[in-house]
Amino acid sequence: MTIDDDRRRGVLATMIAARAFEDGLGAEFAKQRAHAKGAFGGRNGAFEDHSLEFRIPIQGNIELSTGQEAGPAALCSWLTADDYAAGTHRSHSLAVAKGVAWRPMLAEIYGRATGLCGGRGGDFMLNDPSVNFENSAIMAQLTAVALGHAFAHRRSGTGGVAAAVIGDGASNQGVVHESMNLAALWRLPVLFVIEDNGYAISTPRRRSSPVGDLSVRATAYGMPGASVDDSDVDALIETFGTAVARARAGDGPSLVVVRTHRLRGAFEGDNQSYRPAGELDDETAADSLPAYAARLLAAGVVTEEWLDETRAAAAAAFDDALRFAESSPFPDAEHALEGLFA
Repeated sequence: MTIDDDRRRGVLATMIAARAFEDGLGAEFAKQRAHAKGAFGGRNGAFEDHSLEFRIPIQGNIELSTGQEAGPAALCSWLTADDYAAGTHRSHSLAVAKGVAWRPMLAEIYGRATGLCGGRGGDFMLNDPSVNFENSAIMAQLTAVALGHAFAHRRSGTGGVAAAVIGDGASNQGVVHESMNLAALWRLPVLFVIEDNGYAISTPRRRSSPVGDLSVRATAYGMPGASVDDSDVDALIETFGTAVARARAGDGPSLVVVRTHRLRGAFEGDNQSYRPAGELDDETAADSLPAYAARLLAAGVVTEEWLDETRAAAAAAFDDALRFAESSPFPDAEHALEGLFA
């Protein structure tokens, strides 16, 4: 499959945008943690900031996908707003790539009424039906949901597809194998995508999976399987293009494993002491974003001016979303029961 320079530029722009969103989010979260540590810094953690206005804007923790931008960017370069994409608890890059608007996404992370879910879902339960994106903190939960979207597309004849993105740890969940079996049996237009960053939180893949290359599991279900390191972004784009085209043509599902590189901890505050000495340095050296930017720059696909403008625009977009989130109201208590089934 031939990919043109417009698609390559688009993928790089998406990678830059996703990195900017997470760099900004990570920096803001670090500030808030420092503030909270000071506020609760009395003896035995006593609360010293007695202001009734004190709140930690981001509730709970966040998990960043820094270093994993190439897979979502390459995948979503072939998807439309009508196609469904399901993510994990580490899905900011996928959300950005799928076209989720930054203002309501950050407002949701901040628990504000203007958020995607009115501040009810938070970072791990983002949902944007306007572009058919959602994520979940429950391991591999949306794999089966993606099958429902794929079946609906096939039944209505839209030509649409669904993509379920999971981690290497979640790939061992029973629902994943049940979903792959049914998808292959019914030839559903769905992509199973495993982001293999080598760890399920702190458990290395070699201690949770008996095979080194998770794409060989596709053979058991009679579907194509491919494994691509995200250091070769062009190969990723081509692989996803082939899988999406296969699904749209009615030829059934595919499994794509993206060997990727998690450059931050499993969660913010994770010191990654479980990594062998030097491993994180090796992972950082394999960061696909600067490498792909340099590759397209050398090939004349982008210019230094284009890179500077794209980075500046992404940073400005995050600042705009941050101002929106911080200035948005918290949900009113009287609306707490709205949207519930019972």
